Amino acid sequence: MKPIPRLLSCTAGLLFVAAACDSGTSGRLGEVSLTASSLAEGSAPLGVFTTDTGWSVVLTEAKLVLAGVYAFAPDPAEQAALAFLFAPALARAHGGVDPLANRKVRAQWLDPLVFDALSAAPVALGPELAELGATDALELRLAPPPTELAPATQGHVAYVAGTATRGATTIDFQGGIDVPDVGTTRRIESIAFEATLAAGGVVSLGLRPATWFRGVELERLPAPDPSTGVTALVAGSQPYEALRLGIRNPLAYEASYEASAGGAP
Repeated sequence: MKPIPRLLSCTAGLLFVAAACDSGTSGRLGEVSLTASSLAEGSAPLGVFTTDTGWSVVLTEAKLVLAGVYAFAPDPAEQAALAFLFAPALARAHGGVDPLANRKVRAQWLDPLVFDALSAAPVALGPELAELGATDALELRLAPPPTELAPATQGHVAYVAGTATRGATTIDFQGGIDVPDVGTTRRIESIAFEATLAAGGVVSLGLRPATWFRGVELERLPAPDPSTGVTALVAGSQPYEALRLGIRNPLAYEASYEASAGGAP
């Protein structure tokens, strides 16, 4: 019998170690749900805040299309890469490896969702079958809405509208934001989520639209439409580009977890 090549032997050993490190959770499955809801800025009503550029904003619309939510295990990236390379069949809806993020997936929710930042009612997804165990991060994936959801954001990845006031100046604004599918631009990465998923648990995802507006210089919007008095968010303008960065800012999102009363890790 020919000897096993040294590289393959070493790799197999690494995979064995990786499996041993995760032996307490690997393969244990259970259903986990996800809810998405808005987060208020202190005691202010939803969608009411003051930006870091001094504008007092009252939003009338703030919606975002999510194409996927992923909960990742705190595995070393190298371990995930090896697992995907030598066992690609593991890239399934639970307990697999996401090749885009190079992370081990505990749970994922892939039904498209319109995230309404001004609605107090949470939107529920799932329950989905998940691999139970420790997590350390969530990742969101953006996308234009499917046909049935397109009216909510007028076909854009995100849509915002509202009134902004600073001193004697008031601006009524509205417009859709698009995010090109280039590299990682449609991924919102590294949302902190330290939890231990158990059967029957619920992951809660919250959104603060005020963070979308960090660095947005609304005074640099073009002149309003003379027939409506409303200023459009124009692609290429500073406010538009700053908002496009803002909706991808992981600090705009907050994740928490509530275990089921009868669930076991």
